[in-house]
Amino acid sequence: MNYFEIFRSLDPSLLALTIMSILVVATVISWHRNKEGFDLSQCIVDSVTGRIAPEKVGYMTVLAIMSWGFIAHVLKNTLTEAYVLCYGSLFVAGRFGSQWLSVKKDLATTTAPTSNQQ
Repeated sequence: MNYFEIFRSLDPSLLALTIMSILVVATVISWHRNKEGFDLSQCIVDSVTGRIAPEKVGYMTVLAIMSWGFIAHVLKNTLTEAYVLCYGSLFVAGRFGSQWLSVKKDLATTTAPTSNQQ
């Protein structure tokens, strides 16, 4: 069996997914190595405290699991509109949740009573 026969035996959608995944991973690694502000730790570390943020870890975990499910459904040709809606809603809910937490933290720090107030 030569390389051409191996290439012909591959599923085109799996081949395209593999090539795109390699390109995305290579791009992210290239960005990470470039020290101009992009760091992969930003995906899970709070930029203010420098500690691991549970909400970021949860978001990245759900994103990885849902993306794996999305790819599995595409490859099996069983993708439904409900799954796509749920997948898209994940990003919207994550953004709203992030904004809500940010506003909540800002309000807590700006409206905290001082010892001079009675």
